[in-house]
Amino acid sequence: MQNKVMEIVKRICDTQSNCKGLSNNQQNISELLALKGINESEINVYEMPINWGNQALICYEVKATNEHRELFAGIGNDGIFYFEDGEQEE
Repeated sequence: MQNKVMEIVKRICDTQSNCKGLSNNQQNISELLALKGINESEINVYEMPINWGNQALICYEVKATNEHRELFAGIGNDGIFYFEDGEQEE
């Protein structure tokens, strides 16, 4: 799975986008969410503040609970591969 995730992250990092990182990346975002088992119809993606250097961070809100969450995919600053979903840090 790591190779598939990193392939998508590379596409995200190579795609010119707007300041929120969403334009031109919807298909890539959808693919990452699907790989993680996140149902796109149950969330609102509102920002991708990190989309460079082999890292992507997708911020979203769960419609039913208004909970803010984030999905991180890529190689962290520590050199380790991550593909994690969790509560959004403030």
